[in-house]
Amino acid sequence: MEQRFADLGLEHDRVEALTPDAITSEQRERYCNPAEHAWQSEGELACSLSHLQAMHQFLSTPAPYAAIFEDDAVLAPSLPALLEQFEQAAPQVDILRLETTNTRMRLLPRGDAQIGEFAIHRMLSTGGAAAGYVMSRKGAARVLAGEEVLFDLTDQALFNPYAPIARDLTVRQLVPALVVQEDRLGQRADRIANSDLESTRRHRDLIDKANFWRRAHYNFVDFVARDIALPLRNVWLRLTLGAAKRDVPFKAE
Repeated sequence: MEQRFADLGLEHDRVEALTPDAITSEQRERYCNPAEHAWQSEGELACSLSHLQAMHQFLSTPAPYAAIFEDDAVLAPSLPALLEQFEQAAPQVDILRLETTNTRMRLLPRGDAQIGEFAIHRMLSTGGAAAGYVMSRKGAARVLAGEEVLFDLTDQALFNPYAPIARDLTVRQLVPALVVQEDRLGQRADRIANSDLESTRRHRDLIDKANFWRRAHYNFVDFVARDIALPLRNVWLRLTLGAAKRDVPFKAE
């Protein structure tokens, strides 16, 4: 990441990522309990705490916005110009997701705002991954005031349009995107298979399976919300607002 920032001429402050060893016993008991509906594995919680640490560091400065990146983020050459234009335009956005995962997202047909060639769209489906986003001071203060990012995965907490944070803040998607994670571009595929993230996912799956019957009620509730209520809502949004799944391409050049 140091080299990527240098190549684009981006000034930055590095925030040392936290590891599961930094999690306190109180945090582990509160946020890593698979008997609860919302929980995280220790690796996931460490990632969330790293994002919160970056937000704390941002609020210790006078800057009106901060761009936060994970260490596997590939940055497009147009990113510095977009960040400069964003600050000058000062759009009414608290969290702007800069990233794509090369999967289609449900968006409204037109953006709320335009910055040069980039549109700012309201999201009507969750943007997976949180490798690159811009956050306002209001956004950081709201996230830090709650526990959503501690109970849920960072991307789900920040970008789920039906979750508390997105209901309290203006959360939007940049189209085309200027950030993508390495594995979404097929870079360093040998590393991805053995990455900490992949290990964390496997660990979570094992815990889920071991607690299948304890979590049966929660799994049923999630099934109804995900596979029954959400599809009905999506049909309604398409008929009333024209919302539909659209490509969010990565602007590589």
